[in-house]
Amino acid sequence: MKISNVYETMPVDCPLPQPNYLNMVVMIETSLSPLSLLDECRDMETKLGRQRPYINAPRTIDIDVLLLEGITVDTPELKVPHPRLESRAFVIYPLADISPDLVLPSGGRVAEIKKSMKKDEIVAIWKVQDEGFAECEEKGYHS
Repeated sequence: MKISNVYETMPVDCPLPQPNYLNMVVMIETSLSPLSLLDECRDMETKLGRQRPYINAPRTIDIDVLLLEGITVDTPELKVPHPRLESRAFVIYPLADISPDLVLPSGGRVAEIKKSMKKDEIVAIWKVQDEGFAECEEKGYHS
């Protein structure tokens, strides 16, 4: 398992004012099918208090399945690769922490996509170490 740093970001495409989000990417190995993995993610969200009153509503947690090695899924419930994967700094920056050389569906490497991406929505980064959070960099981190 690999875990990225935590990125505090401003909400994107949200209809109402909302507090900032904390974002990270986790890479795991699983024997679950794509839809079973989605079900597990939704069960975790529900246990953590997630409600879905309307699209882009404020939420306690949002777990997305971004990529599955060698697998493409296109169902009403799940689309893998995630359709907005390569356009979101809150996904690309943490993904670059754990897999900068990963080649995405567009053929571009994560590190290269990160270099060309605006980072306006990123407010702060919490560096994650084995013992927990080591430090927080607020605006001006721009690595």
